[in-house]
Amino acid sequence: VMMNDMMGMNFAHHLKQTKSTTSIPLIFCTACDGENDIINGLNSGADDYILKPFSMKEMIARVNAVLRRHRMSTPTPPAKVLTCRDMRINIDEMTVYIGDKLIDLTNNEFYLLTLFVNNRNRLFSHNEIIDTIWPGEMPVSRRTIDINIARLRKKLGSYAEQLVDRPGFGYGYVE
Repeated sequence: VMMNDMMGMNFAHHLKQTKSTTSIPLIFCTACDGENDIINGLNSGADDYILKPFSMKEMIARVNAVLRRHRMSTPTPPAKVLTCRDMRINIDEMTVYIGDKLIDLTNNEFYLLTLFVNNRNRLFSHNEIIDTIWPGEMPVSRRTIDINIARLRKKLGSYAEQLVDRPGFGYGYVE
């Protein structure tokens, strides 16, 4: 898209003022080489201003520098961790600890435990579990759910009693 320098400045200003796009790094690549052009470009929100003509090596170096600065200034969101007494479920790392002991779970066991603990004291029907854990997959039998939950209970030790099955209502984690 061809833009004149004023349109580019307005577009940059709009991007930097819009909440969903404010953190996107922005670099002007332009032949407008006047001091006012450069100052206006940087003041409109640009992270760098590259004057034409430029080499690809220079452009790549400048893009990498902007990305480095952007990564360093963007805080890493804290890991989402669910806790129940001394059980910690780290959603980002897909790990479960009881005390200091890492509990080795399959992906399906982890997803089941996360579903239940994230929705404590709520029971899920077999169909709700299938739609959440195995969406769109080949038909999953109730037996598959029962087997995964039985294995999960064995691995949870004293927490196994919190994982309940209420016939006619479903499974859940009850405190």
